[in-house]
Parts: sequence; C-alpha cells; structure tokens
Amino acid sequence: MLNIARVLFTKRFIQRSEWKWWSSLLAAAAILIVALLLSIAAAFLFSMDKMSESELANGDLPNDALAWAMLCGELLMIAAIFATAKWKSSGWPSNFYLVPVNLRGGWIIAFALLAAIVFGVDAILVHLYPEVAKADIQWFEALLSDPNARLAMLGTVVIGAPVSEELLFRGFMLPSLAKTPLGFWGAATVTTLLWTAIHIYSWQGSLTVMVAGFALSYLLWRTGSILPSIAFHVLINGTYSGIALYGIEGSGAIG
Repeated sequence: MLNIARVLFTKRFIQRSEWKWWSSLLAAAAILIVALLLSIAAAFLFSMDKMSESELANGDLPNDALAWAMLCGELLMIAAIFATAKWKSSGWPSNFYLVPVNLRGGWIIAFALLAAIVFGVDAILVHLYPEVAKADIQWFEALLSDPNARLAMLGTVVIGAPVSEELLFRGFMLPSLAKTPLGFWGAATVTTLLWTAIHIYSWQGSLTVMVAGFALSYLLWRTGSILPSIAFHVLINGTYSGIALYGIEGSGAIG
C-alpha cells in the first residue's frame, strides 16, 4: 500500500512561472481570441473561390475550409504561445514545463489508471445518454467523413489541440494561478473549468472533458512536465478519432 501511495502521490511539480495570475489570464485570452479571429479569416479565404456571395454571407462554409482553418488556428495558438513565452523569459521551455521525464517512473501506472477512469466515465455516459453523445460529436463526424477535410481534421484533433491546449492551460495558466492562495489544485480547478467551457458540449460531454482536465492537471503535478499531459491528451483524442473513423468506415460514409 505504501508503494502504491508513493507511486500515485509523489509530487514533482516545481513552481517556475514568472507570470502573475492576471497577466497570464489576459495573455491567454488574447491568444485564444486572436487565433480564433485569424482562423475565421482563414476559413473565408479558403472558401472564397468555392462559394457564392449568398453562401459566404450566411457563413455556410465547406467542410474542408472549416477543417483547415481549425488546424491553422491551433498552429497559430502554438506559435503565439511560444512567442509570448520567449518574450517573457529566456528559459521558457522549462518555465512552460517542457522538460523530460523518466519513462521508467511510477507515474506511468498513474497514467494508465487515469486513462481507464476517463474512458470508463465516458463509456458510462455514452451508455446512459447515447443520443446526447452522438449529438456532441456530430460536427466532428461530418468533417471526418469528408475526404477533403479528413487530414486537416485529424491533424487538428490528434496533434494541434493536445499541444496548443496543454501549453496554454496546463503549461502557462495553471502554474501562474498556482502562485495565488488557490494553490495547485485550486488553480487546476479554475483552468479545468475554463478548458471545459471552450469545448461547448452537453453537460454529459462536459463532464468527461472535466474529468480529463483534472487527469491532465494531475500528470503535471505528478511529473513536473506537460509532456505526459500532451501524450495523455493525444491518447484520448486519437482514440476517439479512431472510433469515429471506424464507425464512418463501417457505415460506408467514407469516400
């Protein structure tokens, strides 16, 4: 029992953030807003030669334009985060917790347990509320079923989102908030709620996202690095993408 407790509850997080909590929140909000606006602009640029004036006015963008614009938005977020980090500190990789971890560490057991918890919670909710779960991912399946949008969509969900969101929420915002009286887990709660809010799912889908957010925060606390959090995020998004893709193939919806 003592060995299991040591594996699960040995803290490796060290405070390195040079940001104040309010400046980190303002910078994060600016990064999100700028990336969103630029990705919307990119979507319209991708679409201008394919759509009529009325379609453009209504915002009825084709799937490939939406998918590539989303990927551009994620890449812009990553670039903006790196630029912000380098502007503030010369030692930004370690300040953003982009540090190596021991692959033989006991945290891998915690990683596996957390994956089982997240997928288990989601499986229960999907079983209880199948129609709600289907509605939550309908937009994703629609883009994934389009051959012109599939590559960009997979790049966005499996690579772009895990890297950009972990850098912004767990590598940047959480440590700066942890310097306040909130402490690490108070800051983890705030950043997890904010992260959940940007996903705009049903309450059932939001619950799964929230559980995943606490799991991702725990990995930072346990290892002192966001690399395991990025890997965990990739695992979650990659698994759901694979399930969705398999379902589309099985239904004959893939072109």
